[in-house]
Amino acid sequence: LESLELQIQAYHTSLEQKNMSYQAAVQQLNQVEKQLEDTKCQTKTREATLKAEVALLKAQMEEKDTELRQFQDQPAQGQCQQLDKEREALKVSLLNIISAAGAAAPSSES
Repeated sequence: LESLELQIQAYHTSLEQKNMSYQAAVQQLNQVEKQLEDTKCQTKTREATLKAEVALLKAQMEEKDTELRQFQDQPAQGQCQQLDKEREALKVSLLNIISAAGAAAPSSES
């Protein structure tokens, strides 16, 4: 009978140890699941952040492309026309100076 009680007690102790091991394993599993959930949330947040950054960069690129097209299409033509007018005005002024200098040259010699 005493031997049977010792066996029962040993079995009970073994069950308690297994139960403690099981509880520790469950706790560790819960921690891993929480870490996984946290990682998923962080990944989703990072993905959303990256998508927002990409969208912002695309918008900035489109804005710069639009500015470039506008510069190439209209203002550049306007600037070229303005520069052409200024160049023509300078050319006329230069021709006038050359003409005046040419007209003044013979009278200086005489």
